This record gives sequence, structure tokens and C-alpha cells, in this order.
Amino acid sequence: MGRALPASRPPPPDVRRGRWWNAPWFDALQFTVFVGALLGLVVSGALRMGYNWQWYRIPEYLFQVVEGEFLWGPLMRGLTVTLALTAWSVLPPVSATAQPKLRRVDPEHPAAGLHLHLLLLHQQPDHADPGGVLHEPR
Repeated sequence: MGRALPASRPPPPDVRRGRWWNAPWFDALQFTVFVGALLGLVVSGALRMGYNWQWYRIPEYLFQVVEGEFLWGPLMRGLTVTLALTAWSVLPPVSATAQPKLRRVDPEHPAAGLHLHLLLLHQQPDHADPGGVLHEPR
């Protein structure tokens, strides 16, 4: 414990300094030119295809106003169904994950069996059987 710590070395010199083609601003310029050229190629290719988007038809798939009543279109109804399914599909894994955490806080929690099941499911026998009930101590 009596040994002195070695003196820290200064950081290596920045080899990028002094060369303008290695400067950060030049990297940003190269990226901007590359993205601009790529975008130009995509736009010119789309224009040469000869297909014209019918943008005026998009709103009817998002919403409609019929006799003064606002109605969602099929795309928005599909989005709400997708978001609802996503919300409902998140609940089981979140609750299954929260149950063992709650059990550790409160041993009388109703998820007592679920905790052991989840840990065995993840094939962690050392952690699944902390009391040594299932396995003999080594």
C-alpha cells in the first residue's frame, strides 16, 4: 500500500489539428454534400419514373367530415387499433417483470410462485433457488 501511483501521462496530441481536411467542419461539409447528392439522386429518379402522387386523396383516408360530423378514416382507425394492441401487449411482460420485484419487497405478495417460475424460465438455477431448496449446496 505504500507504493506511489505512477504519474499520469498527458493525453496524446490531437493529430487532426493543423490539417484542414481532417477538421470537424470539413467532416460536416462532406456529410452535407453526400446527403445532398443522395437526396438529389432519389428525387431525380422519382421524377423520371413519371408517377404522380395523388396527394388530394390522402385526407379521406385520415379523416372525413360527413354532415358536420368528424369521422376518422381507415388509416387513423388502424393506427388506434395498432396503438391499443401495443398497449395491451405491453401489460403482461411489464406485470410479469414487476411481480417478482414486488415480491422481493413484500414476501406476502400473491406473485410468490411467479417469481420462482420466471427465474427457472430464464435458466438461472443459482438465482432461482436462493435458499438451496432445489439444489444441494456445493
